[in-house]
Amino acid sequence: MDEIEQLLRQGKTVKELIKAGYAKSTVYAVKRRLDRAKAAESEIDTVIEVFKLYDQGYKPGEVVLKLRIDPDKALSLFEKWKNLNFINEVLWIE
Repeated sequence: MDEIEQLLRQGKTVKELIKAGYAKSTVYAVKRRLDRAKAAESEIDTVIEVFKLYDQGYKPGEVVLKLRIDPDKALSLFEKWKNLNFINEVLWIE
């Protein structure tokens, strides 16, 4: 599986790997795992970018327009950002 993952990362296609003799089910399983990992990385990058914008004073509506994200997601992340900042302030006061 590691070999298949490495080949996919190098740009080989699923079709090429199957043609080369790798089991179809294994190739697709590795491909799905890689796709999930990429989606998770993308999600983390979005959260980081949103938090940076909130730190700079952007409002949720501005974040939606700037990053082209779902308004519900922007509001949810705004609430999380506020809560984290509140916790940080409380911890630093003591």
